[in-house]
Amino acid sequence: MTSTTQHAPSPVLSSGPADISAAPAGPRPDPVRALLRDHHALCAGAVDPLEIAAGLEAHGVTDRTAADCGHRDVFSLAEELHARVERGGPPAVAGHVPPAAGGACPARPGGGGVLGALAGLWLLGYGLFGDALRRGHRLPGAHALAAGAAPTALALACAVAPAAWCAHAFAGYARRRLTGSRSLAEFHGRVRRALLASVTVFLGVLCACVALARSALPAAGAAAPPALAAVALGSLLFLAGLCTAHGTARPARAACLAACAAEAVPLAALLAARLPGCSALDRPVTWLTDAHGPAVVPLVACAVPAFALLVHAVTVLPRAAVHGRGDLPTASAAHPSEEHAP
Repeated sequence: MTSTTQHAPSPVLSSGPADISAAPAGPRPDPVRALLRDHHALCAGAVDPLEIAAGLEAHGVTDRTAADCGHRDVFSLAEELHARVERGGPPAVAGHVPPAAGGACPARPGGGGVLGALAGLWLLGYGLFGDALRRGHRLPGAHALAAGAAPTALALACAVAPAAWCAHAFAGYARRRLTGSRSLAEFHGRVRRALLASVTVFLGVLCACVALARSALPAAGAAAPPALAAVALGSLLFLAGLCTAHGTARPARAACLAACAAEAVPLAALLAARLPGCSALDRPVTWLTDAHGPAVVPLVACAVPAFALLVHAVTVLPRAAVHGRGDLPTASAAHPSEEHAP
């Protein structure tokens, strides 16, 4: 008997060229190193990671950017930058760093300009003499004007030193927390509480100054609305000065201008009502002052912008970038085409 041996066909091996499209093209660029290159002067001059985090926050670096670099937040990224920066190398070229898309430039102390100064003068003048200007068709004499303005002027003058102390204490506390906090969230919480405490202390001192001034100079009367108007004016000026000192002069100027407009419009309506055929223009202002007193106009005009400015301050002033060191140079952003050897 003849046996037939069957063999399974052997698999055919492909000898064609291997597909290399899925092979990695090379090592992935280090995003932390690119960030370190762009902000070298900031990282080299910082005394702790939180200062680097404040600078990165000012230049628009967010937690999403930190996540792209493999970190949970900006502070963790700043710790790596602080550890990796070379402080013995040549310094980077000093200049201004344009913020990233959607970011904001670091705040720096700045004045309110001529417009802000004029707005402050108007608020002070209206707070001192506005009540007398709204009464009747005749202006009172110089003695009556001085007697009516004396309590408010004395109260505001006595509140200048406490306002400066509260602002200085808040700024000093924020600078100390900048080097003592362990994260940006901790810094934000502590500085926000310190800000609210400073505003509360100043309001308490201002109320005491107004009460003492009106007790010492009782000739102008002791009704509650004028006293509240003086408190509202002092609060607006304090918050405007605090925001301006920390580099946010534009909202402070806008709040003061809004208060000036709210005071000027009723006064203009009263003056225009004296023209022939325009007597109806002063009816809304007359109804408001007859129902709530003559000081309701400066009270509302200053209290509403002051509250809006307080909300802005609570939102902006706790940011670490606002309290960053102003003596540190900032690195100019490197051009994307520049190559740096490892």
